[in-house]
Amino acid sequence: MKAIVLADGDAPDRAALDRAWPGWDEVAEVVVAADGGARHAGRLGLTILTWVGDGDSIDPDDLALLAERGVTIQRVPAAKDESDTELAVYCVDAVNQHCFGARITERLRDFMGHIDYRETHKNLGNLPAIEVPLVVMLATVNVFWTLANDVASEVNVQTAEGTSIDRSGQYNQIMSQIGALTARYQDLCGQLNVGLYRAETLQLRRTSHTTGRLVPVFAPREYDDHKWPLRLLPTIDRRDEDNSGVASPVWDGQGF
Repeated sequence: MKAIVLADGDAPDRAALDRAWPGWDEVAEVVVAADGGARHAGRLGLTILTWVGDGDSIDPDDLALLAERGVTIQRVPAAKDESDTELAVYCVDAVNQHCFGARITERLRDFMGHIDYRETHKNLGNLPAIEVPLVVMLATVNVFWTLANDVASEVNVQTAEGTSIDRSGQYNQIMSQIGALTARYQDLCGQLNVGLYRAETLQLRRTSHTTGRLVPVFAPREYDDHKWPLRLLPTIDRRDEDNSGVASPVWDGQGF
């Protein structure tokens, strides 16, 4: 999932962005506003999906208007180590990790009444409500890892007067919390079969004994799905690939 994060502060207008970065908004699937950054959405022609912040840089009436329009409001305490923009980035990263490779399949009828199927990548816009706490949990784990990296560089203090300050205690507490949250996230993912720990069915590649080439693999389809077959390209381990640059012998100049 590619997202646009609107941060608070000064922002160029739409025309300036189009000149400097043509097509900058075409690849984005969702728009996340970090507190006061929500005010940029109107003049940039963007529709906010989620708002994250403590509300200190946005008018309460504007925030209430966003809620009336169906924008998801994620309010956080004002006393925190990260900025609202950093929290928005953590949220987007957690959604990308949790929804990696996941799709939602819908069965519908087209304008002619024929049965059709539509597949969309799971993202923040269509995330089922039951998975929202898991994304929040994963984002919290990512924040704790940032805190752990900062605390890991601190050393214990021992003065000549006998005063001792154990800085490793805070690091151990953070790592313990990371382990507990990760275990909880893994447990819930296993129960719901979603997220990073969901069970997946993979397909093995077969090689033709007559040509030495891989046999094509296609995605399975429903019996009434009449779209063209979708070719699958499973990952192939190329650890022992020949990098010498020496051409391999071919038959009749065409290869096998």
